[in-house]
Amino acid sequence: MKTMAAISVRSSRSAGYTLLELLLVLGILVVLAGVTMPMALDTMDTHRLRASADRVQGAFAEARNQSIRSGNEVAFYYQTGFRTFFVMEFNPLIPKPLPPVPDEDMAWNGTSDIRSNILEMGVLFAGSNVSPDSRSQVSQVTDVPSYSRILFYPDGTAQPARVFLANETGAGLRVELRSLTGTSVVSDMMLTSDFE
Repeated sequence: MKTMAAISVRSSRSAGYTLLELLLVLGILVVLAGVTMPMALDTMDTHRLRASADRVQGAFAEARNQSIRSGNEVAFYYQTGFRTFFVMEFNPLIPKPLPPVPDEDMAWNGTSDIRSNILEMGVLFAGSNVSPDSRSQVSQVTDVPSYSRILFYPDGTAQPARVFLANETGAGLRVELRSLTGTSVVSDMMLTSDFE
């Protein structure tokens, strides 16, 4: 028969966890966090890149609709290596001041809706391939210095163009503008080294 002392020692021993058990569980949690954290960060980077492509597509649609409604050429302006873009009526004979383009400071202090004409944090315009057409060759004069442009026409067409977006991890997307319809499509994820 067991004595009362042996029973009380055994029950007090099983009431808690040993240091070894706690360290083992902690080690497993660290390994799991190490495996899942890069996947979560990669998912966030991919989301930012796709959200930026959606913003560019939305700006393309806005430029096309504004051109059809107004009966004038409208341009999508952007800067390679930067995050800002805007849509404005195009007239090469009248130089225009830049519209107020938000920066990060304006976004953080709440004086601007940063989503309106700026790409997501960490995403930049990495390049473009804008093909001249017979209508755009007439207007080679730049009306907004240091910005590239894509023209949209009142008949619903546009300049054929490809705009490349990239993030810091080397991933990128291509937003391709179809000239005959003025609509755009976004490519699958690609590496920036695959940009044409």
